[in-house]
Amino acid sequence: MSKKQKKKKAEKSPKRKKEKKLKKINHSIKLKLAVNMDFMQLDKYIKKKGKDAKSWKMKHGIPYWLINSKGDIENANYILNENTDLEDFANYLNRQQVLILIRFNE
Repeated sequence: MSKKQKKKKAEKSPKRKKEKKLKKINHSIKLKLAVNMDFMQLDKYIKKKGKDAKSWKMKHGIPYWLINSKGDIENANYILNENTDLEDFANYLNRQQVLILIRFNE
């Protein structure tokens, strides 16, 4: 190619912005089988038959992972919130299909 042809080609083709390459990071997290108390928090104490009783409520914002029917951990995680179907969630818990993060102090 001559210099004139190169100039014409350079003028015709728009300049492309250099794309940044994303760095891939491999990491691992430690998970454990969840139990129902992992998702509960003490709400208040109430008087029941003259004794103090604890009232519990759901903790929202806890991430969890599900184990599918093949025994594999699903790639996506879920977050417990007010829109979570509690009946389905209870079924997953009863079948031991819910995993949560292991806390540092455990």
